Amino acid sequence: MTRLETARLTLRPLEMGDLNDFVAMMEHPEVYSMMGFGIMPDGRKRARTLEEWRPRFEYRIAQFDWEGFGEWAVVMKVSGAFVGMVGLQFYLLDQGTVATPEIELFYGLKREWWDQGIMQEATSAIVRYAFETLKLRRLTSVCYRENLRSANVMRRVGMTVGSHPGNPDGEMLGVLANPHDAAASAGPAE
Repeated sequence: MTRLETARLTLRPLEMGDLNDFVAMMEHPEVYSMMGFGIMPDGRKRARTLEEWRPRFEYRIAQFDWEGFGEWAVVMKVSGAFVGMVGLQFYLLDQGTVATPEIELFYGLKREWWDQGIMQEATSAIVRYAFETLKLRRLTSVCYRENLRSANVMRRVGMTVGSHPGNPDGEMLGVLANPHDAAASAGPAE
């Protein structure tokens, strides 16, 4: 399975031993409210439990064998600390009148590691891997409209970011074409 290195980070496929660190990351309200939340009976968002996350982890670990890519743990080289995750997944992009199969770049970072350039470093490594090794035509990424930090990560890796065509009031869509593939430069269908 693919392991990637950057100046400060090791990106390695998730392991079941990462589950507790992942759940700790997702328990922070500023993190879970933007990704991977449960819904309480009154409609409010809540952090998911370890047992709710376990099947997802098992799937993500197996995904590398099935698809050749998946979710990587973001680990600090110096300390070995798990600080977040980054990955690639299949995504059906709803564009209103049509939908297209895409590969989505996704990511999350423990709150205490924000504002240190870690996610830009991690996502940049995954983008290089996606284009140079996997030879993907393009990548997409999706975030809630109010998640300005995530939209900024998209921009920093070179994505064009705008309203999501399937949910223009609620989500932002980032698109990045492989610079080595002229045909990929065409954005989502209008």
